[in-house]
Amino acid sequence: LPKPIIVKFSSALSYPPYTGRKNEMLQTIGDLTVPEGTSINWQFYSQNTSGVTLRLGDSIYRANSNSTDSYQFAKRVKNDLAYTVFVSGNQLPNADSIRYSITVIPDRYPSISVTQVSDSSNHNYLYFTGEASDDYGLRNVVFKYKIEKAGEENNIEKYEPLPVQFSAGKYIQFSHYWDLNTIDLNPGDQITYFFEAWDNDGVNGSKF
Repeated sequence: LPKPIIVKFSSALSYPPYTGRKNEMLQTIGDLTVPEGTSINWQFYSQNTSGVTLRLGDSIYRANSNSTDSYQFAKRVKNDLAYTVFVSGNQLPNADSIRYSITVIPDRYPSISVTQVSDSSNHNYLYFTGEASDDYGLRNVVFKYKIEKAGEENNIEKYEPLPVQFSAGKYIQFSHYWDLNTIDLNPGDQITYFFEAWDNDGVNGSKF
């Protein structure tokens, strides 16, 4: 009986657009390292086969037959995954198999660092300088604050947002000026404030 075999295969990698990476076509490379959210389209070319099956994790899929001895299967990956390719003949089911792995690079959280500079001549003027970075780019930087009035019990975590101007990129530097005279403050009031950096994650949604 002629043994069913895979002669060669290709892996078309379609990366998430926000990563800025160009799509790739790899030939007969089964072990892959890709960004989270990448779509992989396998094309298998075989001999003496009646079917190609893939086991991805705990799930089993049958590849689509394009023509005689040609099979196609596509999958979008978000987590590390081991997969096995099985080939079958009319009289030899699962006659052979080969195992590969997919390593997925997750989208990291953005990072931010801020320094506050006080005006010695006027403590109501606050100056901030900072830097922020992300593996694929930043979407937004926001300054947030809330006021707790003296003598009032306030358990509501409601912060007022103020936009921060910056130039888009993977690494940015920014500055921010805050005039406390623009808000209603009385002796004994307490202010809580911080900065948020948001990334441009197109798979899970923007993270901060």
